[in-house]
Amino acid sequence: MGRAAGYAFAGAQAAACAIFISACTPEDPARDRASDPTTYPVLQTDADDAPAVAPPRYGTIRTRLLEGDLVAIDVTVENALSEAVVLRFGDCAAARYALIRGVRFASRVTNQVTRSGDTWTGAGVYTLWRADPGSTSVIAARATVAGCEADGIPTV
Repeated sequence: MGRAAGYAFAGAQAAACAIFISACTPEDPARDRASDPTTYPVLQTDADDAPAVAPPRYGTIRTRLLEGDLVAIDVTVENALSEAVVLRFGDCAAARYALIRGVRFASRVTNQVTRSGDTWTGAGVYTLWRADPGSTSVIAARATVAGCEADGIPTV
């Protein structure tokens, strides 16, 4: 087997991989939410004894303006599968609060998530910004609220 055959095999392998990857890559951003750990797809199973996963139940949102551009946001979620669900709910609330206050961006200063039974509580402090602060953890308010609404996550 010469070098050309090796390249031909590698080319065929690469083409097969490209076809496989393109078949798995969502063209619709809504389909991409299935890989998001904060969304809950409908689970179907043939097993009668498989436990059902209850979707999260979003509870209260409390906001308190601290001083300047700092806001405290407390949220509760029942049946959250992870901290990420609680943090996203807090971000959704912060994004809506930013829009209410007439600003376009927010960023997390601190967040703490606790759990008691099936109830998860998130307590966070966010900074509100009129312009993009250039931080990697910035929350673009309009886009975030739109995403939250599309995923059925309530905002303030």
